Amino acid sequence: MPYNDIPASLHARVILKDSSSWELWLFAMKAIATSHGVWDLCNPEKETQPDLPEPPIEPTTEWLMKTYPETWEKMVTTKNADYDRQKATYDKKIAGVHQMEWEIRNSLHSKYQVFIDQDTAWGLMRNLRQRLAPECDPTYKASLRSQWRNLDRGLDKGTDIEEWLNNWQSLQRRCAKAGITEAKEAQIQFLEAVSVMSPDFHAVWIDSVEKNSADATKSSAQRDADFNNLIRRYKAHWDITHGKSNLQKGVSKAVFSTWQGHQEANHGTATPNKSASKAPTKKPSFCVRGWDAVWFVLWVWNPAFPWKMFPLGAAGTMSSFDRFLCGRFAS
Repeated sequence: MPYNDIPASLHARVILKDSSSWELWLFAMKAIATSHGVWDLCNPEKETQPDLPEPPIEPTTEWLMKTYPETWEKMVTTKNADYDRQKATYDKKIAGVHQMEWEIRNSLHSKYQVFIDQDTAWGLMRNLRQRLAPECDPTYKASLRSQWRNLDRGLDKGTDIEEWLNNWQSLQRRCAKAGITEAKEAQIQFLEAVSVMSPDFHAVWIDSVEKNSADATKSSAQRDADFNNLIRRYKAHWDITHGKSNLQKGVSKAVFSTWQGHQEANHGTATPNKSASKAPTKKPSFCVRGWDAVWFVLWVWNPAFPWKMFPLGAAGTMSSFDRFLCGRFAS
């Protein structure tokens, strides 16, 4: 398959410049190799170079007559179809490997080109992994443990919660891949880290998390899924109880819905409006309200109508017509 026939969307978008871009570059290379079905022939974590597939052998008439002496004529079509299918698969594999060689060489920073003298896709990726992959650095595990301790110190109101939770997920994944024991108890350590800021969340989840951590039948993939689920649930809890950390820094948005909450959030720096608290209150006055006006008109029409059985109302709810009647007829 010619290189130009490969869709442009599969071409590497990441340039491998140094160790910091290794993981993203490796992800891009794996996506391209997987699309061609050749990742197993390029995976740099394999210690030895994988063997390329052997080309299929085209069936000949002599071989068919020898193998199927009585039905060889009927087998010609079947065996030729099998050969064509195997040959197409083989050609695709070989073309994919060559495409990967091209992708790798064209996604490297120029300073590494001089060191790349391997002939196979696996050889190229293996060489780059040994030079640039963080896990190949002798100090890599010590660095991960140091980062883990920094995260494990806990959470405060000034923390950017999005970045902090993303760091937990990223670091847990790298620790698990590197075989660091801290990753096996990531859920428990995470709950301890949030216990001060979120004691209710800690109390609700600690029992089930300890039970899951003690379950030896769980695979690493299941543990990773459990940890990611815990992170998502805590993010939802944080949004409800504290809001955005970079906006309110841990103070609940709901607290501002009342003046008392506003006072608490500002630590008593603001003073309430004294004029509002000392506003004079109107003494209730009695006059004819809307329905009373109806009875009053009835009384004018018929003085014998018992309109006084209906109570008079407070002036605070009067309409314009009520006030007119009050001004003219109130006693």
